[in-house]
Amino acid sequence: MQKIHVSRNGKVEGPYSLEVIQEKILAKELSSADWAWWKGQKNWASIKDLPGLQFPSDTTPTDAETQSEPLNRSTPEEEKSSSADPSDTTTRSDKTDETPGITVPDFRVEPILWISAGWYWFRSLAISALPIHFLALFPLLIVFLVSLYIPNPLLASLWSALMPAVLAPWSWIIMEQFRQHPVRMEDLFSAYLRAPLSLIGLGMINQLPFLLLLVIPDEKKAEATAVFLSATVSFFLFYSMNLLVDKRTSLLNSLTFSFQAVNFQFLPMLLFLFLIGSVSVIGLLLFNFLGVITLLIAYASTIFAYLWVFSRDSLPNSDSAQQNREPVDQ
Repeated sequence: MQKIHVSRNGKVEGPYSLEVIQEKILAKELSSADWAWWKGQKNWASIKDLPGLQFPSDTTPTDAETQSEPLNRSTPEEEKSSSADPSDTTTRSDKTDETPGITVPDFRVEPILWISAGWYWFRSLAISALPIHFLALFPLLIVFLVSLYIPNPLLASLWSALMPAVLAPWSWIIMEQFRQHPVRMEDLFSAYLRAPLSLIGLGMINQLPFLLLLVIPDEKKAEATAVFLSATVSFFLFYSMNLLVDKRTSLLNSLTFSFQAVNFQFLPMLLFLFLIGSVSVIGLLLFNFLGVITLLIAYASTIFAYLWVFSRDSLPNSDSAQQNREPVDQ
């Protein structure tokens, strides 16, 4: 049988092979209450109609648990036929069947859209949760100042390794705002517990290039090399922190998925990071209220970039987003 798309709680995943679907059923990531579609089907069918699947007795849904058929959701084939000219879009598929919830149905870098989304967040969303944002930024500011003013560069690097762990909860709050979910103070506190050890591990990986300071005698040369390598590592791990706090993947999977996504369209991603980097540098140079605004917009745009690539179904519907959310047949 061809690869199969599944619909669970209103979210389309896949396409998966029959074997992967069986594994997900045994892992209780899918149940007999879910729906399936494969090429050639006119409508969604109950996953129970797929031949050869075995359902544990405890996954049989009660009447209250049974999910209604996604009548209002068009099939992937209908979405594909209603989208723009295929030559206008770039599609890709990732080998992500092992990790539920990680799908990259259609990856296309949209630098201007992403930066515009950052401006939209600052103008329309940030104001609705100012105390939460202030509280989220306070520990980040402390870690930044400590790492900046410690004279020993190795100790400063160790402090900087904590940066993802204190930055990720703020990222989570911004994600929830983009998803149009109400955010509360307890959401921020709980976000610190989503993946603390993995986030510290990510911070340590980002700081590994600074070990060169121990082996290269020329301090200036060592520092310049370490900064370059650290920037390169951070570029390819662009999505890792958000994957850890949002999807709660393993550290290894977050590194793998981030590298795949960045490497798939290397030059457009480089352009995007150049643009937001320029915006951030302007903010640092200005070092005033306008500078703070540019930094906030730049960072919010990186969060939207992550959502666009890995969690587009969670964004509010729009014509441009709908056009690019079709699953890719493998």
